[in-house]
Amino acid sequence: MQVTETKVDGLKHAFKVVVPADVIASKVTDKIKSIGETATIPGFRKGKAPEN
Repeated sequence: MQVTETKVDGLKHAFKVVVPADVIASKVTDKIKSIGETATIPGFRKGKAPEN
């Protein structure tokens, strides 16, 4: 992750944050799996919901 800070005016600051796509994808996949274990979706057994 890369963070760049620039001073805009007075006390105002702007930040540019660059996060690689693979880091985001892995976090999303982990979160989907953890939610899927407890989700109740009609037509599926509890914890057996598809990831898509």
